[in-house]
Amino acid sequence: MKSKLAAILLAILLIITAGCQAPAGESSSEAASNAGAPRGGYRAIAYVTVPASENWRWIGTESGDKAISNVDVNYVTHINFAFGMIKAYQFDPAALGRPLMEGEVASSEAYKDPTDGKYHYKATVDGWIEEMHNEVHGGKYLAALVDLKQKKPDLKVLLSIGGWDSDGFCYMAKTEEGRSEFIDSLIDLVNEYGLDGIDIDWEFPTNGGWGAIASCATCVADAKALLTECRTAFDKEFSERKLLTVASSLGQPWVDRTAFAALDYMNVMCYDYDSSDANLDQADLDTASQGMLYNLSFVGDTAANRKKLNLGVPFYNWAGPNLVPYWKPWNGVISTSSEILKTKMEWVRTEGYGGAFYWAYSMDKFEQDVSDANDPEVKLLQRTVYENLNGEG
Repeated sequence: MKSKLAAILLAILLIITAGCQAPAGESSSEAASNAGAPRGGYRAIAYVTVPASENWRWIGTESGDKAISNVDVNYVTHINFAFGMIKAYQFDPAALGRPLMEGEVASSEAYKDPTDGKYHYKATVDGWIEEMHNEVHGGKYLAALVDLKQKKPDLKVLLSIGGWDSDGFCYMAKTEEGRSEFIDSLIDLVNEYGLDGIDIDWEFPTNGGWGAIASCATCVADAKALLTECRTAFDKEFSERKLLTVASSLGQPWVDRTAFAALDYMNVMCYDYDSSDANLDQADLDTASQGMLYNLSFVGDTAANRKKLNLGVPFYNWAGPNLVPYWKPWNGVISTSSEILKTKMEWVRTEGYGGAFYWAYSMDKFEQDVSDANDPEVKLLQRTVYENLNGEG
């Protein structure tokens, strides 16, 4: 989940020169602006990961095909499970089970089913996480998160599809047939797990080929078509509205007014401004403010549209190519703390945005990380986000 500093500077320049255009009238997205918001409050969205690395921890227990989540539902309104992915059919047996690759990018051949010779693009919770070099089976973890709704019935649980190093979006969205099969598979997963919605984390249709993500000239148009077609299919399939959301770049927005109308809200990733330089604050509020405005310049800066934007915050500090715990500054640079988060949540309320989300839940401090389970720093960051948006948990 990364952006480039050059893109940020371009974003700021465009804001200064072009400004933010408000729509002439109310858009259809205004009707959805409160659909993903908790009653009487702000969204506090936690990205919860599969167990795949030191940072991608599972906070809970597991045994065999059963998992139990210890996410504290008192301090979240929404959970995004990270990640679902697009299924790859063919694998390279000489490369640890990775999909067929062209350099760092999964080849389109990876999505060709050898049994029928056709390309298929289906969402799944099982597969290879390229960034982690690990294969995961996410079903039991997603089911455990949905089980939390027994404790908090109004909790919203979504499956987030994609993430950094995710592939297949470019190939899938290029054709109406590919988009249709993908959307049908999303509907199947919503029904199978009892989900409240889907989060599309395509990083990013605008990338122009940088990073380990396939990209082509039609990706932006294809991505917009995917959102509008997904909303139509969801509304036809489900009697109750299912949430459809996206993760957006701070410096490379791509969602226009039509696509925005299909969404319930959008998560703007206001962190990792320049992942090549650990000496920079990777999540300062001034740059985040410009990035939020830049996203609004594509959809219209109205009160309703602001309510559909959530501020992204990190639960870590950046150390060159690595992430370090938030309580361990790197080269004296601190990108997050309870004090920083308090200031940001106050800013969210003042500016009229819809809430905040964080990457990732597992990077907070928990009982197993301290000698005293009553240490006030246990779950400090998530408590700070929630309590400064919605009061006590």
